[in-house]
Amino acid sequence: MGQQGPGGPMGQQGPGPMGQGGPMGGPMGGHGGPQLPQPGQGPGGDSAARVLSLAQQTADQAIAEARSEANKIVGEARSRAEGLERDARAKADALERDAQEKHRVAMGSLESARATLERKVEDLRGFEREYRTRLKSYLESQLRQLETQSDDSLAPPRTPAAASLPPAPQMSGSMAGAGAGGMGGHPNQSMGGNQQQGGPSYGGGQQQMSPAMTQPMAPVRPQAPAPMQQAPAPMRGFLIDEDDN
Repeated sequence: MGQQGPGGPMGQQGPGPMGQGGPMGGPMGGHGGPQLPQPGQGPGGDSAARVLSLAQQTADQAIAEARSEANKIVGEARSRAEGLERDARAKADALERDAQEKHRVAMGSLESARATLERKVEDLRGFEREYRTRLKSYLESQLRQLETQSDDSLAPPRTPAAASLPPAPQMSGSMAGAGAGGMGGHPNQSMGGNQQQGGPSYGGGQQQMSPAMTQPMAPVRPQAPAPMQQAPAPMRGFLIDEDDN
């Protein structure tokens, strides 16, 4: 009813320019709509206004609460992010310091090990030089000793050996004479006393042959074959005497 005011009948009257919503009908109808119900409004209009104002206030309050909640959440998120960032930076700094400390310790140990190895290498080189020098001097001394020994053992030791050769046959001759006397009696006793002169000559030949066979230097003397030429004489005489008997 409040919106049908005079604007409505005026809009429905004849086909005039105002009835067809001309330029004047639009604004007039627009202004006439809300202005005409004022005398006819009652408690319903006040309640609607109050409801509208309450709704507006509730909306504003909800928006404010939402904004405050959003700001609170954003603030908490920012503070948490800043805290995480600080923690991450602190951890990164701690890790970096730890890594630098470990690197420093490792480099220090490596440097000390390197210095130790270099000292050992120098010691080994010095030992090698000293060992080479000692080995060289030892080999040179051994060579000099061998040269002196070879020089001492060349010609001089042979002359005393050659000078000592002649007395050996004299001893063998004397032993041969003694053996001839000893050996001469045995054939005479075995043969029954025949040819006493032949027995000693035969025994003497045998005694002179045995030293010549045993002595290594006997072949040097040319006197050894002489008694062997006299050895057949007693045998020939012995056979003749046996035939005569």
